[in-house]
Amino acid sequence: IPLMLASDHNEHYLAHIMGHSAHKGLKPIQFEQFIDMIISTIQLNDYMWNDDIADAWQEIKQKVMGHVEKRS
Repeated sequence: IPLMLASDHNEHYLAHIMGHSAHKGLKPIQFEQFIDMIISTIQLNDYMWNDDIADAWQEIKQKVMGHVEKRS
């Protein structure tokens, strides 16, 4: 989660993760599904969840996916 929150500052680390042998062959859609699962878990467990928070997480997801798609 901290990596996603600071994805602009950690783009090199995202590239490292994607290049790791355990992740080779994974498609961007699989990373997106993983991020969606994280967001869903937060939504289910955050009593303060609202539309603004949902929008903020979607913005974070789009940033991360932009970095992921550049590397795929």
